[in-house]
Amino acid sequence: MDKFLIELRNRRFSEHTLLAYKRDVWQFVSYMKSVGVVLLEDVDADKWMLFLKYLGDMGYKRTTFSRKISVLRSWVKFLQRKGYNFKWPMLVRTGKLPKRLPGVLTEDEINRLLSVIPDDFKGVRDRAIVEMLYGTGMRVSELASLRWEYIDLDEEIVVVYGKRKKQRVIPLGSKALESLRIYADVWGLKKVGYVFFNMRGGRLTVRSINRIVDFYSKKAGVVASPHTLRHSFATHLLENGADLRVVQELLGHESLETTQIYTHVAFRSLKDKYDRYHPANRR
Repeated sequence: MDKFLIELRNRRFSEHTLLAYKRDVWQFVSYMKSVGVVLLEDVDADKWMLFLKYLGDMGYKRTTFSRKISVLRSWVKFLQRKGYNFKWPMLVRTGKLPKRLPGVLTEDEINRLLSVIPDDFKGVRDRAIVEMLYGTGMRVSELASLRWEYIDLDEEIVVVYGKRKKQRVIPLGSKALESLRIYADVWGLKKVGYVFFNMRGGRLTVRSINRIVDFYSKKAGVVASPHTLRHSFATHLLENGADLRVVQELLGHESLETTQIYTHVAFRSLKDKYDRYHPANRR
């Protein structure tokens, strides 16, 4: 297990992901022990099916179920590279899960969300958070780890370090820039170190940013999270004519296929507008 985790860490997997991998593998090992399997080569198809049934009985979502199977495949392939050449049944491929279309806010809903944020001391920080999430499409983990050194207010760009420390450059729009400047002035920040802080002077965590967005979403009567704002960023770009590969680069997706899901969302939105506004549909 230690060697497996070291390999993943060298591939720049996050500590959060490493912990999830470790839990998933130990869940499998613990279950096999509970049904009398001591050696990995004794995991036959029957025992594997029992484990799959066990996962099903636990009531996991299909995405969680699929992740656990994927983790075990990665672990077994790692062991095979180390000389364990057993043909374990967990290497049998299952069908792909259907991709779920992401939730997206309309432009009116984005404006409604921003309108409920007050202009007080705490509010100027919270507005900067929402404007940055929607204006750059960065992940909430990327925003939580954002440093002033990564922001060039004169060039109007931000350098983001995404998954596996991959770097990308995102333009800063006028609203995001304005909200950042106001936040820095009101909070008296020296523009060094981390960007977003809590009221006690500590760095804002991912969980805290999630709570902030959730609080204003409920106040505005919309369903939103930092991830929803990222989806909205991508969809609104495509709706307004942005090239798919540009959106891929801005989001930090390694595969264009991952970005293509937003074309379905954008088309769905455009079709709704067509149905609502075209005169032929009102006759």
